[in-house]
Amino acid sequence: MFRRHFERIARPSVKATQSRLLTAGFVTAAGLILASGMFASATWAQSADETSEFQDLPITVQSGDTFSAILARELNSLDAWGDVARYNKLQSPDTLSPGDVIVIPAEVLRLRNYATVVYVKGSALLHERATDSKSDAEKGDRIYLGDVIETDDDGFVSVSFNGGSSVNIQPDSNMEITILECVDRDEACEIGLQSAKGQLGLDVQSVGFEKPTVFNIDSPYASAAVRGTRFDFDVNNGNVLGVTEGTVEISYNGLSNSINIGKGVLAGEGKSINDVFDLLQPPEPVLLEAVSRISKEDIINWQAVEDAASYLIAYAPSESMQDALISRSEAGTFTKPELQPGELFVSIRAIATNGLRGFTFKKKIVSVALDADAESPLLDIGLNEDEMQITVPGSASDEFELKIGNTLETIDTDEYVVANQIHSIRGGETLTLEVDRARQWYVQGRKVVNTTTVSPYGLLYFVEGNGG
Repeated sequence: MFRRHFERIARPSVKATQSRLLTAGFVTAAGLILASGMFASATWAQSADETSEFQDLPITVQSGDTFSAILARELNSLDAWGDVARYNKLQSPDTLSPGDVIVIPAEVLRLRNYATVVYVKGSALLHERATDSKSDAEKGDRIYLGDVIETDDDGFVSVSFNGGSSVNIQPDSNMEITILECVDRDEACEIGLQSAKGQLGLDVQSVGFEKPTVFNIDSPYASAAVRGTRFDFDVNNGNVLGVTEGTVEISYNGLSNSINIGKGVLAGEGKSINDVFDLLQPPEPVLLEAVSRISKEDIINWQAVEDAASYLIAYAPSESMQDALISRSEAGTFTKPELQPGELFVSIRAIATNGLRGFTFKKKIVSVALDADAESPLLDIGLNEDEMQITVPGSASDEFELKIGNTLETIDTDEYVVANQIHSIRGGETLTLEVDRARQWYVQGRKVVNTTTVSPYGLLYFVEGNGG
């Protein structure tokens, strides 16, 4: 059942700042994983009720200023170009002189001071503070100061701010905008978020604009200042902070510490931010290193990461992973994807026993369809002392894939080869492999029909080890 209760809880703040860009484009400079559980008393972030009304903003033109540069600097957007030009009765806005005064009207400041819903999946609600109303969140919705978005167990919402920053609201989460001052600020676009439950993923960017973005995030236990652009915020799983790019300044209970890339800390009762842990390295997938083509008959497997308690796997159409279609946790070192055909990115992260999330493996894959009418190949397999020869009968114009491994995994009632080798081969060719004859081997083959379709795997061949 969807929960429609919104609760405002006072918490310490997490601050994420991106440095001013000197050139156009965007920079990814820091990554942070911050997880928060119990609440503690600390300085509150500014609430929506304390924010003053907007007033006209006069800007004195400086040497080298252009009309477009002023709007980019003050609004982090050029959308109001026409409105501001008309308000100032500018016939030729690009012919400004030092000392001229351009006024950005209060209404422009107010109307441009919002975030936008850019992606919705599943069930999510938008609670509008101004009208005290709730409605289903939809792509294109504008989110103003004091508004709240809450996702259900199957919901996911991506929100974009002026200047390119974005927030991904994961399933069973909520987010309130407590500070939204991306205009009328000399030095930075300031955004405050508050979450009473769930997980937020933030990507702080500046796309072609001079004004940097500062995020203040209400968090239990600790206050962290992030010099960089990308981090996760988790309210559910204890207070955990790990840095995957850049540096994070964290303060708790009168102590402070600078956490560099590849390190993490735990904060809260019975923990000290002076105890620094190494983050786990990214898992090393076996199948994906050799081939990027995945069907529903494949499993994705990886080498076990020492001290990992579980692994987080996600699939998304974009490399940023902001629009993840599927996200799941696995206790073992393999997963069976259930994906629609198309190009996707897969990411895998190891989660330590203390809750710290490690570095991410990410790769583009092609999810392919199965053609049940396509003929699966029969294989000729020969052995000698330390070699295996595999021949695929057929035409040289036909392409096949061979999956080779030493173990099987049973999922439901089906058995899958845990591959440690993937090979492409043409019809009529023979593949010769050096193998450990003391071990048992499993081999399967399939035909590549085209770039988006394969045949089902053929017979499962078992090569018994000699135990030597």
